[in-house]
Parts: sequence; structure tokens; C-alpha cells
Amino acid sequence: MKKIIFGYGKEKKELKIKKDFEILENQNIEKKEIDLKKIFESIKIEGKKIGILLPDTTRPLPAKEILKNFISQFLDKNFTIFIGTGTHRDPEKEELKNYLGEDFEQFETIINSAKISENYKFIGKTERGTEVELQKKLFEQDQLVAFTVVRPHYYAGFSGGRKIFIPGVSSYKTIQQNHRWVLEKDPSKGKNPYAVLASLEKNPVHLDMMDALKLIPIPFILFNFVIINKKIIFCSKDFYDSVNFVKENFQLKVKDKFDTLIISAGGFPFDTNFIQGHKALEHSIGLLKEGGKIFAFIEAKEGFGSKDCIDFLKIGSIEGITKKLHKDFKVYGHTALTILLKAKRFDINLHTSLSDEDLKLMQYKRWDGITLPKNLGKVGIINQASLYYSPQA
Repeated sequence: MKKIIFGYGKEKKELKIKKDFEILENQNIEKKEIDLKKIFESIKIEGKKIGILLPDTTRPLPAKEILKNFISQFLDKNFTIFIGTGTHRDPEKEELKNYLGEDFEQFETIINSAKISENYKFIGKTERGTEVELQKKLFEQDQLVAFTVVRPHYYAGFSGGRKIFIPGVSSYKTIQQNHRWVLEKDPSKGKNPYAVLASLEKNPVHLDMMDALKLIPIPFILFNFVIINKKIIFCSKDFYDSVNFVKENFQLKVKDKFDTLIISAGGFPFDTNFIQGHKALEHSIGLLKEGGKIFAFIEAKEGFGSKDCIDFLKIGSIEGITKKLHKDFKVYGHTALTILLKAKRFDINLHTSLSDEDLKLMQYKRWDGITLPKNLGKVGIINQASLYYSPQA
């Protein structure tokens, strides 16, 4: 009997496993934390008014530490902080204070409430026709500095980098138009085969985002961090450098696929809601045999995280959701589609705070987080499945 500790929200869960298993993670990765002060000393900031762009609290960014080190280097500047929530909910005041630190209440902080259209300025169209609208107050700044977290992403290929602008500080219209590229133009063809996990080449969502960056008239710098166990272990101003670091260190490759996977999203903030937590499932299924079992710790204390996702799940079928998406695309309608696509292929069991009704909508089963069946076959364990990943065949 062996004991494994899994992250679950802000708690830890202990699981006793009788069967032999393989822990899937890179034991050789250099986990030494980088020196932020040294990185920030090497950059030049133009102008007086500086906009700082941060992802929201669903990302593991140590914002307090970053802001403290960055702002201390440029005390003669005036800062405005932009929280790139995209279509996520607005963080509450106490939540924001914990994220940014009390010292930063002195700065104006702008949260991206994407559906308030008058807050946005149109700056042009991408090659694919996406109308790019960004937060108006960005254009009052002399320079923008963005801090992003690079991880695998289930349809944009990788998070971070350009995503701090779209969807981060974009209007709902822009986000919808960009994310629509997860589908083929022809409804009969369903999902676009290039808008997938850990793939950037020919990925229309990613390429559309990169086109949008060319339209931004203000100089900007991107710091693209890779973070594990709350430590920044890599940083580059080149998004693709950080992507390559993730590929080299967190892509899981196995000769033979597993019959069973036992995974965790990694706890808070990766399983704050199911929209975030389900990414752990998406990252793992490339390692699983068709029809295999997944047992997953995903708390989802805030529920699904999207009413649109629930509404699309209520349609009840992959065909129905696909048809509805082509008629009336919604960002998290596509997430509902991926949820049911996984249910069709695998036996998915969740230890979660989601209700029985929620699980029924997803066609997943409830798991008590303790009991495992006898017939597990070959077992793999991923304790940080929001970061580790395997591309899907």
C-alpha cells in the first residue's frame, strides 16, 4: 500500500493505492527560482505613464512579488494596473488585495469587464477579420508591460504571451470572433483540427491573436513566465522561448498508454471552477487508452465558471452542441463540446464539489476520492496535470 498526496482546492487529499503505478513528471527539471530584480534591471522603460497588464487570479502568477520588484526599479513612473480577466468573472476586492498586495491600492486598477462595450477602442481588423477592440485606458499609457504565465492550452496551443491582450483586455466581441476559430467554417466538419492542445503551427486561434498584436500602436514588453510550485523557474520576453521551455520540460511521452490515470489539476487556483479544472483532463487524455478510466481531483468550488457552458451542456449531445455553436457561437459553448467529447471516449470519475446534476450534464461520474476499483490495469499518476501534458493523437 502506497500513499500519494494530491492537490484539491486549498487542501491536500491522501490516496492509498495498492497497485503499482508510474508517477508522470520530470524529476530532472531545474526548479531554482529566477532573480526578478536582475531581470527588471536590464530593461528600458520609455515615457512616464506605464500600464501593467496581469492575468487574473485563476493563474498562478506571484503578482505581489513581481510588482514589488518591478515598480521598485522605476519609482519615477506613474502606473496603472490592468487585470486581464477576458470573459472570467471580476475578482472581488479582498481577492484582488491578496493578489496584488495592500501597497498597490495606490494605483488605479482596471478590471476587464468585457461586456461593457463603451470601455473599448477599435484599432483594426486581423487578417482573418477579427475586429480588435482593447481597453480604452490602455491608449492613455506611454508604454505597456505585461506579465504572463505560459502553460499548455486546450485550443490556443499555449496560454500566456499574446493571450494577455486577447482575451485578457479585449471586448466580448473581439473574444468571440477570435475564439470562433476553434471551429471549421463548414459546420459539417466540426472542430478545427489545428486549434488544439500544445500546437501553434497553423493554429488559427493563435495566429489570429498574433495578428492582433501587430495592430497595437503603443510599445509593449511581454514577460513570459513558467511557474511550478509557485516558483518562477523561467522567463523570456520571447513567447516562443517560454513555449519551447514548457515543451522540453513538461511534455509527457510514454511508449505504451495507460489503462487508468489518477490526476489532480494541482489544487488552487487551477481548480477554482470547472472551466479551469477541466484543462487537467484535456492535458491527460493523450496518455490514456481509448475507453480508459480517469480518476481526477478537481474541486471547482465556484461551480462551472460559466452559465454558457451549462446551457450548452443541457443540449445533451455532441451533434446538437456543434450545430448550436455554428449558429450562435459562445466561448464556453466550445468548452461544453470538449467536455462531452471526453465523456464519449473515456470513463471519467471526479472527486469534486460539483453537484450530481452538474455531473449528469457532463456525463461524468462522482468519485469519493478514496475507493478505486480492482481492475485498474496499467496506472499513471499526474499530480500537476494543469502543467504537465501529452498532445492528443
